[in-house]
Amino acid sequence: MRLLVMIISIVLFQQKVLAQVAPSWVRFQEDRAQGKASVLPDYSYAGYHFSEKPIPDISAWTLFNVTDYGAVTDDGLYDDVGIQAAIDAAEANAGPAVVFFPPGRFMVSADNNVSKWIQISRDSIVLKGSGSGAGGTEIFMDQRRVQNGHWQFRFSPSTTSIVTRARITAPVVRGDFSVTVDASDQLEAGQTIHIYHKSEEFARAHFGALQLSDNWSRLFGSGGGMTVYEPHIITAISGNRVTFKNPVQTDLPELSGTYVIRELTTIREVGVENILFTSNWETYPEDFVHHKDAIHDYGWNALEFENIRNGWIQNCEFRSWSQSINVVQCIGITIQNVMLTGKKGHASVTTRRGFGLLVKDCEDLAGQHHGPGTGYQGVNTVYLRHLMQKDQSVDSHSGQPYVTLIDDVQGGDFDQNGGPHESYPHHGQHFTFWNFRHSSTSSKTYNFWSVDNRNGNTYANPLFIGFQPDTEVNFINEGMNEMEGQIVEPRSLFEAQLELRLSEANTLPSILFSTPGSGNEFEIGSDLQVAASASDPDGMITGVKLYINDELVREDTEAPYLWGEDAMADPLLFNMSAGVYLLKVLATDDDANQVSDSIKVIIGSVPGVSFVSPGRNEIIERGKKFKVEADATDNDGTVSAVSLYLDDELVRMIAAPPYIWGTDPNQDPHLFNLESGMHTLRLEAIDNDGLKAYDTRDILANQFPEVSFLTPANEQGFDFEANVLVKVAASDTDGSIARVDLYVNDKFHREELNPPYEWGVRSDADAVLFDMPEGTYELKAVAYDNRQSSQEETIRITVAPEEVILSINDDINGNEKVTGYPNPFENGFSINRPLSLLSNIQLLTIEGRNLKLPFTMELHDDSTVLFFPSLGEGLYFLSFELDGKTHLLKLMKE
Repeated sequence: MRLLVMIISIVLFQQKVLAQVAPSWVRFQEDRAQGKASVLPDYSYAGYHFSEKPIPDISAWTLFNVTDYGAVTDDGLYDDVGIQAAIDAAEANAGPAVVFFPPGRFMVSADNNVSKWIQISRDSIVLKGSGSGAGGTEIFMDQRRVQNGHWQFRFSPSTTSIVTRARITAPVVRGDFSVTVDASDQLEAGQTIHIYHKSEEFARAHFGALQLSDNWSRLFGSGGGMTVYEPHIITAISGNRVTFKNPVQTDLPELSGTYVIRELTTIREVGVENILFTSNWETYPEDFVHHKDAIHDYGWNALEFENIRNGWIQNCEFRSWSQSINVVQCIGITIQNVMLTGKKGHASVTTRRGFGLLVKDCEDLAGQHHGPGTGYQGVNTVYLRHLMQKDQSVDSHSGQPYVTLIDDVQGGDFDQNGGPHESYPHHGQHFTFWNFRHSSTSSKTYNFWSVDNRNGNTYANPLFIGFQPDTEVNFINEGMNEMEGQIVEPRSLFEAQLELRLSEANTLPSILFSTPGSGNEFEIGSDLQVAASASDPDGMITGVKLYINDELVREDTEAPYLWGEDAMADPLLFNMSAGVYLLKVLATDDDANQVSDSIKVIIGSVPGVSFVSPGRNEIIERGKKFKVEADATDNDGTVSAVSLYLDDELVRMIAAPPYIWGTDPNQDPHLFNLESGMHTLRLEAIDNDGLKAYDTRDILANQFPEVSFLTPANEQGFDFEANVLVKVAASDTDGSIARVDLYVNDKFHREELNPPYEWGVRSDADAVLFDMPEGTYELKAVAYDNRQSSQEETIRITVAPEEVILSINDDINGNEKVTGYPNPFENGFSINRPLSLLSNIQLLTIEGRNLKLPFTMELHDDSTVLFFPSLGEGLYFLSFELDGKTHLLKLMKE
């Protein structure tokens, strides 16, 4: 690899510019040649197909013109239905499809209903206009839809799942492409997954010697911590070793907790091209003020990519938007040649929980409050040649993103990174500014790690190479400040790393184990035969060495590369005793480049252990006990013991079956009164040979949500053809309410995502609650929390025919008619008779059922006032006896 470094230095960097070559770039190449992680990560795994392929030519894709499905240009009418119909037709098509917008203006968003948007949910769908300039395609969003999280155009799968497929069982070093897992049977090559972990312990490991402020409360305690959410694409599986297309971009040290591999549901090969997106934020009669209200922050939000693998947005303009583009839980996305113009709004480009967003050659002329953005577990985000405005801030929006590159960007400053204080710091390790031109109207002093005061730029050891300020700028607590005031070479770190990576693919040797497979088991006393295949694209292999548990077995200098055929030559591979062995092959080529491959094999039969209960990802109500049961076997001996761990703390070891925990709080107190949050159960079985086996299971302890009807009351009566307003209260003590569903007579009606949870306000949305016909109705409200636990409440109401009116009897002595007043009433209800004449007072539903409600009375000489403090709104009958006769008064409570 030294030869490769020399060639690159000679070809790329002529003598006249060698003085400007950044030392960190030279060190990166040297470290890479030696297979070491460098100070600079490899940022080149960003963009569509990690920039290894160009954005595709879609001219041959099947075309679906929106005007063929009801959308009409320039008519002043709304085109949502026609656009969605064209998308639906494209999705019903078997192959890749373009939803085409001819020149002209299309209008969307006819109302303020945040439950409406335009949805794309299938692979290989592209929205394509006729150009974003004059004479092209404009899509105008009219009415605001005010909600954080609402986007007018959304690309996302129709369904997603969060399923744990494996657990990582060995530490991982930043830059590694392979991880070792407990089992790979639920994984396959080509699959999209993400590595997940969250703990305070990981936060402290990631930030190392840096002090963590007590104010950053989301980093600490049960359920808190720094979150790893790092998407990857699997390229190969060998036994229990899983290899990714993209490198792991942070160290995953051994912790008491577990790193898990979860499935990431995605759609692929989607894009947006050649469209001018505009909104009515431009005419809203106020200039933007950050967090003034929800309209300013979230009134008009344009486009979201969610759970996308390999997508793009190019050659578009976003004019006058609250928020322009959001990329979340995606991998391999390119945004290029995009302009943000018009009236300043809240956010430009934001990304969370993703890997490899490349924003390239874009301009923010609007100067959005939050400039080029990342946040909340965003990984390997790259902004290349992005134009910011003077005094506009880079936006790392807290939640500990890591490995972000701001590359050859015209700034901008660092003053107003967003995010709540409890979610600080703004950025984790490896935030790199390469050839950044700082642009501000005043001098600056940036303290990048302030634990005593809240600031707008808390970065962990940020790296500055070629930082070029236009005013006086001072740094405190930076990780590197190399060649300040100079334009360094290479001009773009991303493009140089990409070129190096792609060229290496044609120069480095390769080596793989042929046999055995990783995780293979052999009988005790076996002789092990090992074979490997090695090749070199630009030369020859000079030797391959085999190591077992880091001890050299032998070097083989000629193919086929075989070991274990001769006990004299390879004694370490013969008559092997029980244990787990690490095998490594190291290949060297004629340029002294080296590559290696490693696997583990097992001598002896590992015992089998598995959970009988609880089920995978089972949800357990917080504070309730639960039982754990396991099954364990051993094919070549006996199981010595099975231990259960909860969050890596031993619950109890059991030496013989049945393997059951959780029936006695004195024996297993850990399994009683679990705190809210995700917990990991781990079984460890050991056999008579000392071999171990494991099984893990995630469970969720969750305080279920609470839900109740505010109105109407249970058993409340209504007049014929009444309009019924339904109000529901819902809360969750250890999370948040995701939605509340309303059912009418066991038929789903409609969900509400945000409080107030109300139905029956608008007849177009809730026709079933308007002009209700006679009958008894069952209303059921089901509240779901953010962990998808649910709780429900059911009430009954009655709608009576309007003609059913009971007469009021005259007094038998011909006295004044018995009446009640006021009617309707809010507080007290009066009867024009003294209590001494009344008996057997009851409050009935409209259908005659005794409510048996408590009430108080106020007595007068000629009347009695009744108070029903717990009575809800609606129609009722008051029954009482007077002079030996039963009387009914119909009354309405307001």
